[in-house]
Amino acid sequence: MGTNGHKWDGRRGTTLFAMTEGGLPMGAGSPGVEWLLELCRRRSEQGIDTSQIERFIEEGIAAYAEGKALYAEVMLRIAKDSLE
Repeated sequence: MGTNGHKWDGRRGTTLFAMTEGGLPMGAGSPGVEWLLELCRRRSEQGIDTSQIERFIEEGIAAYAEGKALYAEVMLRIAKDSLE
C-alpha cells in the first residue's frame, strides 16, 4: 500500500509506465515532447537560457529511439522539472 492507502506497484503514474503501456510515445513529434518544446520556447522568449534544457530533450528523444526508455524518461523528467 502507498502512503495514501491505495495499492501502488512502484510504476503507476510514471512516464516510463505510460510509455511501456503505449499510452505516451516519446518520439520527436509526440504530444509530450511538443509540450516540453513549447515550454522551452516560452522560457526562451522570457530571456531564460534554455540551451541545456533543449539538450536534455534531444537526448531523451534519441535515447527513446534507441530503446533506452529509462534513460529517456530521466532526461525528459530533468527537462520538465527545469522548465517548471
